[in-house]
Amino acid sequence: MAGRDRITFALVLLVMVLSVIGRAYPWIAIPITLFAVFLLVWGRDSRRTEAFIGRLPGGAKLLETLEYLDFVLSPRDREYEQHIRTIIIGYDRDRQKFLRDLWRVRSSSGTPAEHLNRFVADGFIEYPKDGPGWIKPELREIVGRTLHEVSA
Repeated sequence: MAGRDRITFALVLLVMVLSVIGRAYPWIAIPITLFAVFLLVWGRDSRRTEAFIGRLPGGAKLLETLEYLDFVLSPRDREYEQHIRTIIIGYDRDRQKFLRDLWRVRSSSGTPAEHLNRFVADGFIEYPKDGPGWIKPELREIVGRTLHEVSA
């Protein structure tokens, strides 16, 4: 999920709790406020938050729950994500390195034409008339997550 979605949901939840429920029922407001704060932290730095949760007792189950919550808050097409993952995993190390650089720098100036053409053919970047762009915004999260998993 995009961090923006989590942060937005957390802020809406926090405002709702503080304005409506908080005055009458503080015993409900406190856990919901803590959950909203967790969503804010998770939205700002999901990798580190998930790594921390994974180290807790029962972390694997908690991570499954987070993944489910992520799909509820921001539905994604699992088959499409798996297709993108398969493409990236199929790249050789050199091509993965250039895709990682393109993802991180958001500039295609240092990427060789053969890799750019492959990225365009695979649908990762657009090629407007003024030259190749960067990774499509709707794919940035899944590409970044997959590249992180491949390099780990």
